[in-house]
Amino acid sequence: MSQNTITIKLPLYRPTLVKQDMYRTMRSHFSQASNQALQYLQEVPVRKATELDRLLRSIPLPSTLLQEARKLAVSRYQDWRKHANTKGFPSFRANISILFDNQNWRLRFDQGHLKIGIPTIEGHLTIDKYVPVSVNDYALFWVNYLLTGEMDPNSKHYKPSYEGISKPKKGNAQLFERKGKWYFAFTFSFKLRETRKTNKAIGVDRGLRLIAVAADADTGNYLTFNGKRIGHIRRRYARLRREIQQAKNMKALKRLAHKERRMMQYWNHVMAKNIVQFARASGASIIMCKRLPFVSLRS
Repeated sequence: MSQNTITIKLPLYRPTLVKQDMYRTMRSHFSQASNQALQYLQEVPVRKATELDRLLRSIPLPSTLLQEARKLAVSRYQDWRKHANTKGFPSFRANISILFDNQNWRLRFDQGHLKIGIPTIEGHLTIDKYVPVSVNDYALFWVNYLLTGEMDPNSKHYKPSYEGISKPKKGNAQLFERKGKWYFAFTFSFKLRETRKTNKAIGVDRGLRLIAVAADADTGNYLTFNGKRIGHIRRRYARLRREIQQAKNMKALKRLAHKERRMMQYWNHVMAKNIVQFARASGASIIMCKRLPFVSLRS
């Protein structure tokens, strides 16, 4: 069976100013503990984990978070030792992410709302200290699987390859702030049953009204990409080219060509990615294209 790891990032739902101040205080203490552990290792490279934990005990953080700070510092220090000739001594920034191991974070539903529970400087974790997070359909699909060990086969996010999936295993998590918003991100892993490689193929054809059509001849399933948006982009850039050519602004014309090329490359990437996913879901290992690349820059 193949090992797979998923990372889910959830925004905290309207955390109060009091909560945000507490998280920033925790972040400051976590950065302090990590940097202090680095200093202790620099002074005496061979230190036991219990000794480092004792030295960090004065920093006002839950013991579990002090241990995570110590482990982070040890990992960074060991990496520095391997590359000491080319790297300066490490340090941690003030806005560091707060780390949690797989035993120190919880998810639960409360009256239909998803909430997280993490150790904080508020004291022991109780149900009233769980905080709500925002969740979309994709995250909800994986959260339900993580909490129940079961998958909804009717979900649009379910794939045939998930049949026979193993029970999920919780990983580590982190709390961090980006552009004034707080996020909680966590990982979990699972194993998928390896499928036998086959010579099954899907066909892809290219047209004008439908830019690309991928079809599975065995099941009759197909995937289409409408050319309306691509046609609109082509016409828009053709009009802009004519206007710029009349103005004889060659630099602007060159910039426009680069922009148009990037736009077409983006849509080619989107279509190719979806076709590959369609092929995998169909159990195909070969994609047969009847014509040349999906989207060209000119008609």
